[in-house]
Amino acid sequence: MYLLQPLSYARTTGKLLLLSLLFTLGARESFAQFGGGAGTQSNPYLISTAQHLRSLSLRSVDWSKHFRQTANINLNGVSIETMNFSGVYDGNNFTISNYTITGTSDDRGLFSELSSSATVQDLTLHNFDISGGLRVGVVQPPKNRTKFY
Repeated sequence: MYLLQPLSYARTTGKLLLLSLLFTLGARESFAQFGGGAGTQSNPYLISTAQHLRSLSLRSVDWSKHFRQTANINLNGVSIETMNFSGVYDGNNFTISNYTITGTSDDRGLFSELSSSATVQDLTLHNFDISGGLRVGVVQPPKNRTKFY
């Protein structure tokens, strides 16, 4: 009977180690969506690659969070999904360049619609080619605003 206890203990320890490893890898995967940060005003998510920007477009749960760009980003050949952005995007005086959207759909753009609480600031956009139906542009203001600041 005593011979089974060490074997049982080893199996339990191994399972716990495996679970710990899986949780750690899962946590690293969620951090990999962006270059760091927590999405808050004092610790915004960091955007430094085209993949980070694509991750933002795929994660609607984060569209109301805070972001800061930390490098110039080339979107040549990258697909960004439609975003109804309501957070803060601080371009930090960097550039997003070489983005093309073609089609006939309405509400198309890098930020396809900004809510009245959204802020996009200190961002240079270069060499964008966007076509579509109604309300098409690089950054779309809220539909209920007549002016865009």
